[in-house]
Amino acid sequence: MAVLKLEERIYEVPPDIVDLCKEMSPEVDKYIAIDQHTRFLDLSRLRLSRARPEGLRNAVERMREAAAGTRARRAPVEVKAVGDDFRVVDGNSTAVILAVLGATSVPVTIVD
Repeated sequence: MAVLKLEERIYEVPPDIVDLCKEMSPEVDKYIAIDQHTRFLDLSRLRLSRARPEGLRNAVERMREAAAGTRARRAPVEVKAVGDDFRVVDGNSTAVILAVLGATSVPVTIVD
């Protein structure tokens, strides 16, 4: 089970979302457009700003479409530095799904 920090709490991904991800590849580049400007951050340094079950379901669907080539891969997760960690500005659901898939780091773009 994927466990992440949401605000200052621990967030456990609902089992039905985990089940939706079972047939997905753990290869991050199938879902995210990675280029020379992309950085990778350890998941333990990310702080989610939200995690909505509907948003997670949508992320799974969009990521499956990207892997199948029927949708463009999404941009890296956008984060903002907060002390030693990073708050997710855009891409909360994507970060959660990547964690469920077994990623230990996430492709990010750091914004001001």
